[in-house]
This record gives sequence, C-alpha cells and structure tokens, in this order.
Amino acid sequence: MAGCWNGIVIIIASLYGSIFAHDPKFDLADIEFTTIVKANSEECFYQYAKPKQTLRFEYRVVDSGLTSLNRDLKISFSVRTPKGKTIIKEIEKTQAIKKHDVLESGDYEMCLDNKFSQFTSKTVYLEVSIDVDSEGYRWTLFNEALEKDKLKNDTISLLKRTANKVKGHLERMKHFQDTLRVREARDIHLQEQNLTKVNAFSSLTSVSMMLFGGLHLFIVKSMFNPSSALFKVFKKLIF
Repeated sequence: MAGCWNGIVIIIASLYGSIFAHDPKFDLADIEFTTIVKANSEECFYQYAKPKQTLRFEYRVVDSGLTSLNRDLKISFSVRTPKGKTIIKEIEKTQAIKKHDVLESGDYEMCLDNKFSQFTSKTVYLEVSIDVDSEGYRWTLFNEALEKDKLKNDTISLLKRTANKVKGHLERMKHFQDTLRVREARDIHLQEQNLTKVNAFSSLTSVSMMLFGGLHLFIVKSMFNPSSALFKVFKKLIF
C-alpha cells in the first residue's frame, strides 16, 4: 500500500514539474508586506500580470496613529488596469479580500488611499498573490502532459480530484496562517505602544511627585522661617 502511494506521489510530482516548467517564476509570485500610509497621502504599488491569471488582493489596517481606544482603522483601496481603468475600489474599510481575472497584460496599480484622514497615519498589511485558473489553464497543461505520457485511465481522475482537494486545503491553511500572522503583528505593535505609554506615564508621575514633594518641603520650611516672605504672608493671613 505504501509503495502504491509513493508511486502516486511520484507521478503527481513529475506531472506538476512538467507543468510548472511552462510558467515563469513570477506567474505564481506571492507578495506580502506592511507599509505606513501617512495622513492625507496615498501609496501606490505595481504588479505585473497577464491573461489566464488571477490577481488576489488582501489588505488589513493593522494600526493607526491615534492613541485613544476608539481608533480609526480604515483605509481606501483601489486597483487599476495598465490602461488606467479602475477595476476594484473599496472606500474606508478596515480589511478586504478581492480577486480579479486578468484580461490584459501589463502592470496593475494598487493604491492605498489615506487622503480622507487629515492627521492620522495608517499601518497596513497588504498581500498580493497571482495564480492561474486551476480548472482551466492549469488543467489544460495537465491534460496535455497526460496525453504526451499516454496515461489514460481511471487513476488520472483520482489524481485530479486529490490534487484539487490538496490545493484547496493548502490555500485555506495559507490564508489562516496569514490571518494569524497579521493579528500577531498587530498585537505586538499594540503591546509596544502600550509599553511606551506606561513608561511615559510612569516617568511623568515620578517627576510630578518629586516636584510636589519639593514644593511641599519648601512650604513647610518657609512656615517655620520668620525671615521668609512666605512666612510673612501666612502670618498676615492668620493674624
């Protein structure tokens, strides 16, 4: 039984190896990063894509410059084709996942717009992935490879179903891991901000206590010093 499964794995690996050889490396590139969009500004990025590919965009506002608990975690997002046509436009949202089937080759423009915020910068996590249609273009190459190798039997249908199932599981796992990674980055950033606030408040409290302590000591000493101006003021007020 183990030998049978090893044989299936070898067949899948060899077939997918021959299929992937047709595609340049950038066809399936995944790009993910975190950027800061300043207040009243816009940041744009570019990704090359061509027909029979699918662009997938995911963004999430991780943090804002506001120090209050009710922070403004929103940003606008848009995507334009190489000819300048807007195909995706999201207005003031915290997060979103969008897909677009590519119809023309060229550089697609992705913009994070924070112009509606006059004073608050935004920290945004952005992921861009490129894939081909798993049921179309990918399986066309798959079938061509099978015809060349003359593997025409029921095992091929099983392999296709298994490959689709595994691919779906891997995509869900990747999305889940990306979501956890973004949440972890956001939590770390919030913890660092809270630590900075606590340290600043502690320092301010310590300085205030020292100042009030010194002032209290000065007042007490002045009350028992007849030559001090404060003693004379207290004497007039009392007597």
